[in-house]
Amino acid sequence: MKSKEIQELIKVAEDQGWRVERSNGGHFKWLSPNGKMVITSATPSDKRAFANIQTDLRRYGLILVKKNPKRKDRLQ
Repeated sequence: MKSKEIQELIKVAEDQGWRVERSNGGHFKWLSPNGKMVITSATPSDKRAFANIQTDLRRYGLILVKKNPKRKDRLQ
């Protein structure tokens, strides 16, 4: 997972009222506006990790937009 991808995801989440913090162990704590918390790895070793993080966050209410190959301003 690239740092740029995670930074874009953090910005999308914060724009929707989420708080993103680093835990003492180096993980990300994603706090939704309705009080739900998702913990994700900050350094995942699996190539599917970014897609799995997006799925977990969607499950708790984060709205993501499909990426259009001609537009680079949207996440998958």
